[in-house]
Parts: sequence; C-alpha cells; structure tokens
Amino acid sequence: MQNQQVEDRLLSNAELMSLLNHKVKKNIDLTSFEYFVYREHETQTARPLYHKRRLLKLAEYLKQFNFTPQEKIVIVNYPPTSLVEFYSVVPNPSQFSDEEANKFMKDIEEIMQMELLPDQPKKVLNQKEASDE
Repeated sequence: MQNQQVEDRLLSNAELMSLLNHKVKKNIDLTSFEYFVYREHETQTARPLYHKRRLLKLAEYLKQFNFTPQEKIVIVNYPPTSLVEFYSVVPNPSQFSDEEANKFMKDIEEIMQMELLPDQPKKVLNQKEASDE
C-alpha cells in the first residue's frame, strides 16, 4: 500500500452536496449551517453556494483575529452556531468570553446569510467600440 499525501483543500459544491445528501439519506442530523446550505442549494438550482463577495466579506471580518490561514478555512467551512461548535472549531477558544463567542458566531452567521444581488455580467467592449471613445 502506498503512502498517500492528504491535501487540505476546500470542497467543491458537488462534493459538499454529496456529503450532505449522504447524511440526509442516513437520517443523520444536520447542523443548522449544513441545513441552511442544503436548503439554499435546493432553492437556488445549483447556483454556487459561496459567492465570492460573501467569502471576501468573511475573510475581511476574520482579519481582526489572530488565526492562521488554515484555521480561517476551518471556520469558513464549519461556521460555529453553538458554543460547543465554537469550542471545537475556533483555535484557543479560551481567549474569548461567552459574550464575545456569541457575538463572533452571530457576526459570521449574518455574513453567511446576507442577501446578495445576482452577479451582473460584465460588459465587454470589443476593440472597435473601445477605440471610438
């Protein structure tokens, strides 16, 4: 048997939905965030789950904390929705009071559920139009 290198990476939408569908079929309870993603994906007809703007806003929010990039990825993939999840996902959770932890979770949830307008296609000027201006 070969030693295989395990690579840390974000899951694709298809991989994520496959895992969630498996949990639903096996009657395993989904966390509130997993349920949100599962329902959002169903209602948005397989539109990308994470809009770039939402991720950028979340990354901007996480800058104020002293997390490594890998720790930030874990928080983005598994946003805590309870104190138990907070203590299992956030590194060194003892630096946060319960009030700070609740605010952290509330802020992340607001970012992940914020309403985004559909992406507008960019207008591409062809060479002739660009040279006329």
